[in-house]
Amino acid sequence: MLTFSIVIGALLENNFKDFKGAKELYEKALAIDYNDEILHYNYATLLYNEFNDYTRAKLHYEKAIELNPEYVDALHNYALLLFEKFENGNDAKKHFEKVLKINPKLAETHLGYAMLLMEYNDENGAVEHYLEAIRLKPELGTQKNKEDVSA
Repeated sequence: MLTFSIVIGALLENNFKDFKGAKELYEKALAIDYNDEILHYNYATLLYNEFNDYTRAKLHYEKAIELNPEYVDALHNYALLLFEKFENGNDAKKHFEKVLKINPKLAETHLGYAMLLMEYNDENGAVEHYLEAIRLKPELGTQKNKEDVSA
């Protein structure tokens, strides 16, 4: 039942853009099994991206991480959320670093970390992580991203 709910929720969200339907399905699935980290992650991502409900997204990313402390997708998105929406650079930094310790080959995490470091005036660290992001995924070296890091 629960796996089916996750699949249907993702299908509604990704293929049919029925975000309200996906949200309702995730909520029903959470009522059945509150201890599924993937469900919390998917729900948090939906809340963050489609409903701008950052407070609830934060709670569900935290639950996903509590259930699986090495869930890199949840850690990465949580770090971005802390940095971008809650202006909590110290905690965001810890989570970016944890992701990179688990998997140092995640280009998007290097990019997000570079932006955080630039915001906190660590230009050398920012450049280091930005260059690593581009090395790992050259398409990240777009003009917009170059401007973000060099601003």
